[in-house]
Amino acid sequence: MPVGAAADESVAAALKAWDPDKDGTLDLAEVKKAAEAKFDRLVKDKGGVLDRKAALGLGLRKAEIRHADRDNDDTLDKAEFMSIVEARFKAANPDADGTLDAKELKSKAGQALLRLLK
Repeated sequence: MPVGAAADESVAAALKAWDPDKDGTLDLAEVKKAAEAKFDRLVKDKGGVLDRKAALGLGLRKAEIRHADRDNDDTLDKAEFMSIVEARFKAANPDADGTLDAKELKSKAGQALLRLLK
C-alpha cells in the first residue's frame, strides 16, 4: 500500500473513531478524550503509570519522556502523558486554529499524534 494511502486510511479511521461531532476535524478536547481512554487501557492494573519501556513501545521518544516526566520517577502518569499529547497536537496544528483537519493529520506531526492515540 502506498504511504499516502496508508495516511489517508489512518486519518479516516481517526476521524471515524474520535470525531463525535462529525465536523471532519479533531479538536484538542476530542484528542484528549481519545488519549485519556488509551492511557487508561494501558495502565489498567499497572499502578496508574506507564514505565519507560511501555512509553517507548508507544513510539514516544526518550527526549519527550524526559521532558514530560516532571517528577523524574522514570514513569509517566496521566498528566505527564497528556502533556506529550498536547505538545504533539500543537506540533500538528501549525495554523494554530485549534483543530486538526485531514491535511494536518496526514502531516508527519499529525501521523505521530495518531500513532500515539491508536
